[in-house]
Amino acid sequence: LAKRVENFKGRQKEKDERLGDEEIGRSYDASIQTDEKPIFHHPEIEALYHHALDIDHAILRQILALHRETLLQDLETVVWDCVRRYEYFSEMDWNEEELNFQLLALFLLAELNATEKLPLLLDLLRQGEELLEYWFADHIFETLWHLVYRLGNKQLDVLEAFMLEPDIHWHSKAIISQAVSQIPLHQPERRQEVLDWYKDVLTYFLEHLDDKHLIDIETISPMLTDLLDFRATELLPLAKRFFEEDLMDLMYAGDYEAFTKEIPFKK
Repeated sequence: LAKRVENFKGRQKEKDERLGDEEIGRSYDASIQTDEKPIFHHPEIEALYHHALDIDHAILRQILALHRETLLQDLETVVWDCVRRYEYFSEMDWNEEELNFQLLALFLLAELNATEKLPLLLDLLRQGEELLEYWFADHIFETLWHLVYRLGNKQLDVLEAFMLEPDIHWHSKAIISQAVSQIPLHQPERRQEVLDWYKDVLTYFLEHLDDKHLIDIETISPMLTDLLDFRATELLPLAKRFFEEDLMDLMYAGDYEAFTKEIPFKK
Protein backbone atom coordinates (compact mmCIF):
# COMPACT_ATOMS: atom_id res chain seq x y z
CA LEU A 1 0.00 0.00 0.00
CA ALA A 2 2.85 2.39 0.84
CA LYS A 3 4.28 1.90 -2.65
CA ARG A 4 0.89 2.50 -4.26
CA VAL A 5 0.45 5.70 -2.24
CA GLU A 6 3.92 6.88 -3.26
CA ASN A 7 3.18 6.22 -6.91
CA PHE A 8 -0.20 7.90 -6.55
CA LYS A 9 1.37 11.04 -5.09
CA GLY A 10 3.82 11.23 -7.95
CA ARG A 11 1.09 10.89 -10.54
CA GLN A 12 -1.12 13.33 -8.64
CA LYS A 13 1.64 15.96 -8.78
CA GLU A 14 1.60 15.65 -12.56
CA LYS A 15 -2.21 15.86 -12.49
CA ASP A 16 -2.12 19.01 -10.36
CA GLU A 17 0.18 20.65 -12.87
CA ARG A 18 -2.38 19.94 -15.58
CA LEU A 19 -5.55 20.75 -13.65
CA GLY A 20 -4.21 23.12 -11.02
CA ASP A 21 -4.15 22.46 -7.29
CA GLU A 22 -6.66 25.09 -6.19
CA GLU A 23 -10.01 23.86 -5.01
CA ILE A 24 -12.95 24.44 -7.31
CA GLY A 25 -15.61 26.82 -6.07
CA ARG A 26 -16.88 30.35 -6.06
CA SER A 27 -17.40 32.63 -3.08
CA TYR A 28 -20.64 33.85 -1.55
CA ASP A 29 -22.50 36.72 -3.22
CA ALA A 30 -20.82 39.79 -1.76
CA SER A 31 -22.93 42.13 -3.90
CA ILE A 32 -26.11 41.59 -1.85
CA GLN A 33 -24.66 41.94 1.65
CA THR A 34 -26.70 44.04 4.07
CA ASP A 35 -27.39 44.46 7.78
CA GLU A 36 -31.10 45.12 7.30
CA LYS A 37 -33.51 42.63 8.86
CA PRO A 38 -35.99 41.03 6.47
CA ILE A 39 -39.71 41.74 6.63
CA PHE A 40 -42.10 38.78 6.88
CA HIS A 41 -45.75 38.23 6.09
CA HIS A 42 -46.13 36.29 9.33
CA PRO A 43 -44.72 37.56 12.65
CA GLU A 44 -44.59 33.94 13.87
CA ILE A 45 -41.52 33.46 11.66
CA GLU A 46 -39.47 35.61 14.03
CA ALA A 47 -39.42 32.66 16.45
CA LEU A 48 -36.90 30.93 14.18
CA TYR A 49 -34.37 33.61 15.15
CA HIS A 50 -34.75 32.96 18.87
CA HIS A 51 -34.58 29.18 19.23
CA ALA A 52 -31.99 26.47 18.77
CA LEU A 53 -32.62 23.26 16.84
CA ASP A 54 -34.46 21.81 19.85
CA ILE A 55 -37.22 24.37 19.35
CA ASP A 56 -40.57 23.47 20.90
CA HIS A 57 -42.58 21.43 18.39
CA ALA A 58 -45.67 23.43 19.30
CA ILE A 59 -44.01 26.51 17.78
CA LEU A 60 -43.22 24.59 14.61
CA ARG A 61 -46.78 23.31 14.35
CA GLN A 62 -48.07 26.87 14.69
CA ILE A 63 -45.81 27.97 11.83
CA LEU A 64 -46.74 25.00 9.65
CA ALA A 65 -50.42 25.91 10.03
CA LEU A 66 -49.92 29.30 8.37
CA HIS A 67 -51.15 30.05 4.85
CA ARG A 68 -48.92 27.96 2.59
CA GLU A 69 -48.18 30.49 -0.17
CA THR A 70 -47.06 33.32 2.10
CA LEU A 71 -45.40 30.87 4.49
CA LEU A 72 -43.22 29.54 1.68
CA GLN A 73 -42.30 33.08 0.76
CA ASP A 74 -41.29 33.81 4.35
CA LEU A 75 -39.27 30.61 4.69
CA GLU A 76 -37.41 31.43 1.47
CA THR A 77 -36.67 34.87 2.90
CA VAL A 78 -35.29 33.27 6.07
CA VAL A 79 -33.03 30.90 4.13
CA TRP A 80 -31.73 33.67 1.91
CA ASP A 81 -31.14 35.87 4.94
CA CYS A 82 -28.13 33.72 5.84
CA VAL A 83 -26.61 34.80 2.52
CA ARG A 84 -27.75 38.43 2.53
CA ARG A 85 -26.50 39.03 6.08
CA TYR A 86 -23.60 36.60 6.13
CA GLU A 87 -20.98 39.30 6.72
CA TYR A 88 -23.16 40.86 9.43
CA PHE A 89 -23.72 37.61 11.32
CA SER A 90 -20.19 36.29 10.87
CA GLU A 91 -18.87 39.15 13.00
CA MET A 92 -20.90 37.86 15.96
CA ASP A 93 -20.07 35.17 18.48
CA TRP A 94 -21.91 31.98 17.60
CA ASN A 95 -25.19 31.57 19.47
CA GLU A 96 -27.20 28.37 18.97
CA GLU A 97 -30.48 30.13 19.80
CA GLU A 98 -30.01 32.91 17.28
CA LEU A 99 -28.07 31.45 14.38
CA ASN A 100 -29.90 28.29 13.35
CA PHE A 101 -32.80 30.08 11.68
CA GLN A 102 -31.73 29.01 8.18
CA LEU A 103 -31.60 25.32 9.12
CA LEU A 104 -34.95 25.50 10.88
CA ALA A 105 -36.45 27.10 7.77
CA LEU A 106 -35.04 24.34 5.58
CA PHE A 107 -36.48 21.69 7.89
CA LEU A 108 -39.88 23.36 7.61
CA LEU A 109 -39.66 23.44 3.81
CA ALA A 110 -38.92 19.72 3.85
CA GLU A 111 -41.82 19.09 6.24
CA LEU A 112 -44.09 21.00 3.86
CA ASN A 113 -42.80 18.87 0.97
CA ALA A 114 -42.03 22.14 -0.80
CA THR A 115 -40.32 20.54 -3.79
CA GLU A 116 -40.76 23.79 -5.70
CA LYS A 117 -38.12 25.29 -3.39
CA LEU A 118 -35.35 22.95 -4.55
CA PRO A 119 -33.83 25.82 -6.61
CA LEU A 120 -33.56 27.82 -3.39
CA LEU A 121 -31.58 25.03 -1.72
CA LEU A 122 -29.33 24.68 -4.75
CA ASP A 123 -28.72 28.44 -4.83
CA LEU A 124 -27.63 28.16 -1.22
CA LEU A 125 -25.22 25.36 -2.13
CA ARG A 126 -23.73 27.60 -4.81
CA GLN A 127 -22.54 30.10 -2.21
CA GLY A 128 -19.18 28.47 -1.57
CA GLU A 129 -17.22 26.78 1.17
CA GLU A 130 -16.75 29.73 3.52
CA LEU A 131 -20.44 30.52 3.92
CA LEU A 132 -21.56 26.89 4.09
CA GLU A 133 -18.93 26.01 6.68
CA TYR A 134 -20.00 28.95 8.85
CA TRP A 135 -23.71 28.22 8.79
CA PHE A 136 -23.80 24.43 8.65
CA ALA A 137 -20.47 22.97 9.88
CA ASP A 138 -21.09 19.27 10.60
CA HIS A 139 -24.58 19.54 9.11
CA ILE A 140 -23.00 19.83 5.63
CA PHE A 141 -22.62 16.07 5.39
CA GLU A 142 -24.86 14.91 8.22
CA THR A 143 -28.03 16.84 7.42
CA LEU A 144 -28.11 18.71 4.11
CA TRP A 145 -28.29 15.56 1.99
CA HIS A 146 -31.55 14.66 3.76
CA LEU A 147 -33.00 17.99 2.67
CA VAL A 148 -31.84 17.51 -0.92
CA TYR A 149 -33.42 14.06 -0.87
CA ARG A 150 -36.73 15.37 0.50
CA LEU A 151 -36.99 18.22 -1.99
CA GLY A 152 -35.19 16.80 -5.01
CA ASN A 153 -35.40 13.02 -5.28
CA LYS A 154 -38.08 13.36 -7.97
CA GLN A 155 -36.12 16.08 -9.82
CA LEU A 156 -32.98 14.22 -10.89
CA ASP A 157 -32.70 16.30 -14.05
CA VAL A 158 -32.30 19.43 -11.93
CA LEU A 159 -29.75 17.73 -9.69
CA GLU A 160 -27.83 16.50 -12.72
CA ALA A 161 -27.67 20.01 -14.17
CA PHE A 162 -26.25 21.23 -10.85
CA MET A 163 -23.57 18.52 -10.89
CA LEU A 164 -22.47 19.62 -14.35
CA GLU A 165 -22.11 23.28 -13.40
CA PRO A 166 -18.57 24.65 -13.18
CA ASP A 167 -17.16 26.43 -10.13
CA ILE A 168 -19.20 24.55 -7.53
CA HIS A 169 -17.30 23.52 -4.40
CA TRP A 170 -16.92 19.77 -3.92
CA HIS A 171 -18.85 19.86 -0.63
CA SER A 172 -21.99 20.88 -2.48
CA LYS A 173 -21.66 18.25 -5.19
CA ALA A 174 -20.93 15.60 -2.58
CA ILE A 175 -24.21 16.51 -0.86
CA ILE A 176 -26.12 15.99 -4.11
CA SER A 177 -24.46 12.65 -4.82
CA GLN A 178 -25.04 11.53 -1.25
CA ALA A 179 -28.76 12.23 -1.63
CA VAL A 180 -29.08 10.52 -5.02
CA SER A 181 -27.22 7.41 -3.84
CA GLN A 182 -29.88 6.93 -1.16
CA ILE A 183 -32.74 6.67 -3.64
CA PRO A 184 -32.22 2.96 -4.53
CA LEU A 185 -32.02 2.11 -0.84
CA HIS A 186 -35.41 3.67 -0.09
CA GLN A 187 -37.02 3.31 -3.51
CA PRO A 188 -35.43 0.18 -5.03
CA GLU A 189 -37.69 0.32 -8.06
CA ARG A 190 -35.75 3.43 -9.14
CA ARG A 191 -32.33 1.76 -9.14
CA GLN A 192 -31.92 1.88 -12.93
CA GLU A 193 -32.89 5.55 -12.98
CA VAL A 194 -30.14 6.31 -10.48
CA LEU A 195 -27.61 4.18 -12.36
CA ASP A 196 -28.41 6.18 -15.50
CA TRP A 197 -27.99 9.41 -13.54
CA TYR A 198 -24.52 8.47 -12.34
CA LYS A 199 -23.58 7.17 -15.77
CA ASP A 200 -24.54 10.47 -17.39
CA VAL A 201 -22.73 12.60 -14.80
CA LEU A 202 -19.56 10.50 -14.69
CA THR A 203 -19.43 10.24 -18.48
CA TYR A 204 -19.67 14.01 -18.76
CA PHE A 205 -16.83 14.39 -16.28
CA LEU A 206 -14.68 11.96 -18.27
CA GLU A 207 -15.33 14.01 -21.38
CA HIS A 208 -14.10 17.16 -19.60
CA LEU A 209 -11.10 15.94 -17.65
CA ASP A 210 -9.09 19.05 -18.48
CA ASP A 211 -11.71 21.49 -17.20
CA LYS A 212 -10.12 23.09 -14.14
CA HIS A 213 -13.46 24.57 -13.12
CA LEU A 214 -15.28 21.23 -13.13
CA ILE A 215 -13.02 18.30 -12.30
CA ASP A 216 -10.80 17.62 -9.30
CA ILE A 217 -10.08 14.68 -7.06
CA GLU A 218 -12.20 16.14 -4.23
CA THR A 219 -15.27 16.21 -6.49
CA ILE A 220 -14.87 12.71 -7.88
CA SER A 221 -13.82 10.74 -4.79
CA PRO A 222 -17.05 11.14 -2.75
CA MET A 223 -19.14 10.33 -5.83
CA LEU A 224 -17.37 7.05 -6.48
CA THR A 225 -17.56 6.16 -2.81
CA ASP A 226 -21.33 6.73 -2.92
CA LEU A 227 -21.56 3.96 -5.52
CA LEU A 228 -20.66 1.55 -2.75
CA ASP A 229 -23.83 2.42 -0.84
CA PHE A 230 -26.12 0.86 -3.43
CA ARG A 231 -23.63 -1.68 -4.82
CA ALA A 232 -23.46 -0.13 -8.29
CA THR A 233 -21.33 -2.86 -9.83
CA GLU A 234 -22.71 -1.89 -13.24
CA LEU A 235 -20.67 1.30 -13.07
CA LEU A 236 -17.31 -0.31 -12.27
CA PRO A 237 -15.94 0.23 -15.82
CA LEU A 238 -16.67 3.95 -15.53
CA ALA A 239 -15.24 4.13 -12.02
CA LYS A 240 -12.04 2.43 -13.22
CA ARG A 241 -11.39 5.28 -15.63
CA PHE A 242 -11.17 7.74 -12.75
CA PHE A 243 -8.76 5.49 -10.87
CA GLU A 244 -6.63 5.35 -14.01
CA GLU A 245 -6.67 9.15 -14.17
CA ASP A 246 -5.66 9.34 -10.48
CA LEU A 247 -8.87 11.16 -9.68
CA MET A 248 -9.82 8.91 -6.78
CA ASP A 249 -8.36 9.59 -3.34
CA LEU A 250 -7.02 6.29 -2.00
CA MET A 251 -8.03 7.32 1.51
CA TYR A 252 -11.69 6.84 0.60
CA ALA A 253 -11.77 3.20 -0.48
CA GLY A 254 -8.25 2.12 -1.34
CA ASP A 255 -7.06 1.41 -4.86
CA TYR A 256 -9.26 0.04 -7.64
CA GLU A 257 -8.64 -3.56 -6.61
CA ALA A 258 -9.81 -2.83 -3.07
CA PHE A 259 -12.75 -0.83 -4.43
CA THR A 260 -13.95 -3.70 -6.63
CA LYS A 261 -13.75 -6.10 -3.72
CA GLU A 262 -15.80 -3.86 -1.45
CA ILE A 263 -18.57 -2.71 -3.76
CA PRO A 264 -20.49 -6.05 -4.01
CA PHE A 265 -20.56 -6.48 -0.25
CA LYS A 266 -21.11 -2.92 1.04
CA LYS A 267 -24.11 -2.79 3.35
